[in-house]
This record gives sequence, structure tokens and C-alpha cells, in this order.
Amino acid sequence: IVFTAVDSSANKNKNELQVKLLYGKKPTITNTDGLQDQRLRKGSTLTLGIEANGIPSSQFKCYHNDEIIPGANSETYSKSDITEDDAGTYYAVAYNAAGDTVSKKVKVTLVYSIKYSAGYGTDAPVDSKLYSPGDTVYLTTSKPVREAYTFTGWTIGSADFKPGGPYIMGYD
Repeated sequence: IVFTAVDSSANKNKNELQVKLLYGKKPTITNTDGLQDQRLRKGSTLTLGIEANGIPSSQFKCYHNDEIIPGANSETYSKSDITEDDAGTYYAVAYNAAGDTVSKKVKVTLVYSIKYSAGYGTDAPVDSKLYSPGDTVYLTTSKPVREAYTFTGWTIGSADFKPGGPYIMGYD
């Protein structure tokens, strides 16, 4: 909208004053289906997404542990080959000239599985569960078989563990 003011004084000069009225609508986040807590294995792909509308159109910024993610400025954020550094809290901000809206925060946790070795034997136990760092895992009481050997347990790093014994899941 433009307003024009005309000077009607004796000098008949025309002076214009233009005023632009801006209108807008602060972004509203309309879909957070792609913004859910996730438990992912190391090396997998993290994908997060939201949808928002506003006037003018929304722009986006993505955050990881309250730090802006450089280059993450669209409705979808994706990162392949994730590591321990990618675990944490994520959220997005949809913004435009009328304001900004912060999405809900989601937690991304790296999870691990236990793969038992039969040590050149057979019948290695199978554990299909996924564990987060800090979880207490009770090792299986099932034992692999190897002729002429007595199974006594597993070694993780430099520590020995007995069947049925506890193990605190870490990043190793």
C-alpha cells in the first residue's frame, strides 16, 4: 500500500511520502513426523525433517546440542556415517520476517549390539537387542562349542566376562 501526500500550498510543489506496510505470518510448524527420537547404529544415516508454513515463506536453521549446524538450512537434515559425536539433542527453527518458531527437541542415541564369538567353535549365541551406552547387559548363559575345549567366557577389551555376568555398555 502506498500513500501519497500532496503539498497544496502556494508553491504547488508535489511532495510524496511513501509508506510500505508489511504483513506476514510467523511460521507455524505443521508436520513433525520426521522429527522423532532416534536410536541409530554407528555408521548409519540420521535424517530429520519438519514442515512449516508462514508468510513470507519459512526459512530453516537446524541445531545439534544448541549449536547451529553449518549448512543445515532446509526442511530436511541428513547426515550419513554418524559417529558418537552426532548423538545428542536436535531441533529446528523455522523463521521469516514475521518471527520464528522453535520445533520440539529430539534425542538421537547411538546404539550397539553384542556379537558373540565362537572362538573357532560353533553355535555362537545370538543377541538381537540394541543397547545404549550405560545400559547394563547380562551376557548370555549359552555357550559356544569347540571340541576339546572348555568355554569359560568372553573377553571385551582387556576384561574377561563370564556367561550370565553383567557388562556396562560403552562406546567400545
